[in-house]
Amino acid sequence: MMQQRWQRYRWLGWLLMPVVGGLLLILAPWVVQELRPIHSSALFREARVELAAQQHLWHRLHGAALYVRALTRAGEMQQAIEFVDALPSAIKTPVQHEFIHALIAAGALDLALERAREQITPGNYKLPWQSYDEPESLYGYLASELIEAGRYDDALQAVRWACQKEPGNMYETAYLVIARRAVRAGQIDTAIHALEQAPAHRAFGETLLVVNALLQRGQPARALNFLNHQIKRLEQKDDALVALPPALEAAVQHASALARAGRTNDAAQHAEQTLRRYLRTHTQQTINFDALYTLAVRFTECLPAETMQRILNRLPTDAYECAETHLRGGYLQGLVNTRRWGALTAARERDSDFEIRGIPSRWIAIAGLLQAGKVSEARTLTRKDPESDRARWVQSQLQQLQQKYPTIPPETLRALERIARQWVVQYEFLEPDYADSLALGIVASGSERFFQDAAQVIRWTDSVNPHEDAPFVFQSAYYLGLDDPALDELIRATDPEEVYWVHGVAAVAQAGRLEQAEALLQRAGRLSDDKAATYRAGYAIGLAKRGRYREAVRMARGLPYAEHRIFALANIAAELKKQGM
Repeated sequence: MMQQRWQRYRWLGWLLMPVVGGLLLILAPWVVQELRPIHSSALFREARVELAAQQHLWHRLHGAALYVRALTRAGEMQQAIEFVDALPSAIKTPVQHEFIHALIAAGALDLALERAREQITPGNYKLPWQSYDEPESLYGYLASELIEAGRYDDALQAVRWACQKEPGNMYETAYLVIARRAVRAGQIDTAIHALEQAPAHRAFGETLLVVNALLQRGQPARALNFLNHQIKRLEQKDDALVALPPALEAAVQHASALARAGRTNDAAQHAEQTLRRYLRTHTQQTINFDALYTLAVRFTECLPAETMQRILNRLPTDAYECAETHLRGGYLQGLVNTRRWGALTAARERDSDFEIRGIPSRWIAIAGLLQAGKVSEARTLTRKDPESDRARWVQSQLQQLQQKYPTIPPETLRALERIARQWVVQYEFLEPDYADSLALGIVASGSERFFQDAAQVIRWTDSVNPHEDAPFVFQSAYYLGLDDPALDELIRATDPEEVYWVHGVAAVAQAGRLEQAEALLQRAGRLSDDKAATYRAGYAIGLAKRGRYREAVRMARGLPYAEHRIFALANIAAELKKQGM
């Protein structure tokens, strides 16, 4: 009976056999792939195969940058080095830029320094993705992490590289941060090296900090030399000095020769006669006040301060509107030129209206005390903590912001305070435009420590003055793996049609915060294929961070574009590697 039935339907079995066989052939790779264990090395190889298939140079550059970042996150430093070194020269420099970024984020500062030393030689280069990032921000980020690690000499080198990339750029203020931290760590020589390269006009408190440290170490002579050096750096070109007529120049030279010969009284008498003669032979209309100023400077340089002071007191200046002002100004400048700080301090106490251009009065007073051997009094003047000066300045700026923008959130004020006091770049103002530039630079640098504060500040500045740079935060967060709840607020406050908005949502998903990402995505409506692929790539990485590796890999392999597949597969591999898989 059974045999008869089989005979009846045998033709159907023969008919289905090729169909079943075909299905098995089609499904076998998928079944094997699904059943075999997932391993990081296999996924890295898969991402590498995808990368090798890229024909367009820009796609290869982009994919290589994503791949090497993931290798570095996984701790595969040697593989990353070999990968970068094997790249063609056309893409090696920008890919290495991202490699160094990833090394810094991973805390591999020695290797980052080594690679950064190579990176400084090429000129400017196009970065793997359009963002607010600039090549010099890499060195600012490196300096920030080196400072945090207490490696101040290395941080100095990183700041030099940043300034070498963009001479006179904003990273010069990092020298001040290094100086403050180095003094607190007892590394006075490093602090001095830092201040020698910092903008002197902004180093008032830091200079006093170093002077105080030298005095505490019993080195008053070195403290005075350092202060003299800083004052010299502040001195401006004296535009009031003029070439004197031959007769007046001869009189100055004669007085100087008499003073050098020890004939001080004769030199003083000749100087006074010259000044009296000049005043007597000119009227208010014919007198050259710059020449009068120059005479006062030159005679002060060769005469004792007290002697010159007596001469000036005796001169008949009442008939001239500005003669006394120019003579007193020349006297003070002559004391500066000859570094007679004690006399200068006394002169300024008598004539408080006279200011020395650009030189802080406290520097002058301390230098005068040190010249007079009054070390204890000088130390008292330097004890005022420059850190508190910086803190007071920050508080003053924040109070002004509160008055101008009463609705500024308290958390934004706290974020601004931390950035203004601790970040390597320090602006002179905290107005929205300055604060926004600072915060965007932090995001572009990839600093995880300051990302929350930067996102908070950008959220506020964009509400005060909307600008086109804000969406770059989303792009940087996506590619650099940055995340914080403050990012969610910025996403909610931004139009979903803005460029890179979906990158921000993908960054949230990529961090493993899948439910939050889904809630944020509700506002977007239908996404284009490219945007949907961006989001799914981030979501796949988020699945891996939640331990759902097989789902993550399945989603990554199903992405329509090679760029997204490389990004997702490599980062899933990094997550597996962290788990020892």
